[in-house]
Parts: sequence; structure tokens; C-alpha cells
Amino acid sequence: MADLAAFALAAASLLILPGPTNALLATAGARGARKALALLPAVLAAYGTTVGAVAVLVAAGGGASPIAGAAIRMTAAACLVWLGVRIWRRAGTGPIGGERSVRRRDIYLVTLVNPKAFILALLLPLDGRLAGHATVLAAAIAASGLAWLLAGHALARAAPRMVAGGLVERVGAAVIVAFAAYFGATAFAALVPG
Repeated sequence: MADLAAFALAAASLLILPGPTNALLATAGARGARKALALLPAVLAAYGTTVGAVAVLVAAGGGASPIAGAAIRMTAAACLVWLGVRIWRRAGTGPIGGERSVRRRDIYLVTLVNPKAFILALLLPLDGRLAGHATVLAAAIAASGLAWLLAGHALARAAPRMVAGGLVERVGAAVIVAFAAYFGATAFAALVPG
């Protein structure tokens, strides 16, 4: 039981940190909490896909090559730049609670390559304890996502002009592009010798 509690604390601590998925959830929450709730299943599905794939590779004894890791980070960077530009362009369009600036496929793709998913996969025990840990992980993912979504919604209610003018979406887009730059830089550093 202590092992499960320690895993829950580690997963929740990692998931609540700012990141590209959380930036998208806050941005979507600022546009309307009810519509943004529809994004949470996509977040769960993406984390599940990546965590599952990495866990299977680890269980099979597959090691990660630096080139494969760099390719994943470059793919993530490209997805994040594309999404950041798209959100920036749509910022401030339509009424609050109107058309969503973040779509399910957007959040699925970003979460699919989120480094947190790779870390979480390595924390999962690949034995008889897996089901309990996976359930706790799903709950932590949902709770963290909901917290970020509600934070964005609270910001929009406190400062509606920021949302109507597109500031929240532009800040979210800038954060996403900053993560893209980080992923690109780490990919380049992994490929450049010593």
C-alpha cells in the first residue's frame, strides 16, 4: 500500500507541473469549462497510448537509442510549433464559450509526445501491481487535467477581457512554442557528440 501511495504522489507531482498538455487545457478552460471537459478523455487516451507503448518496450527489453529519442523530440517540437501557431491565429476569435481553440486531436497529439508520459511509464511496476498503479495513474491524469482546465476557466471569469482579446490563448500558444524550442534543443544536443 505504501508503494501505491508513493507512486500516486510521484505521478500527481509530475502531472500537475506546467507542460504543453496543461497549457492547452488551461487555454481551453478559459474558453469554457463545459466544452473543455470533452478534452479529458483525449488526454487519458494519449497518456495511456504512450505509457502502454513504452511499458511494452521496457518489458521486452528494448533500449532507447539516442537517434530514436531525438526523432521523438523533433516530432514533438514540430507538432507543438504547428499547434502554437494555430492557436495564436485563432486567439480572440468568437465569443467566450464559443468555438473551441483547442480540439481533441490537438491535445491527443501533444499529450502523445509529452515527456511526462515517458517518465510515468518508467515508474509503473510491470508485475502484479500494474492494474492498481494504472488506475491510480488514470485518476491522477484526470485530476491534474481538471485542475488546469478549471484554472483557465477561473482566470477567464476573473479577467474576461483577457480571454475576449485573445491574451490567454496567445500566452498558451507562446508557452507551447517555448516547449517546442526546448524539445528541439534537447533533440539537437542528443545528436551532437560530447
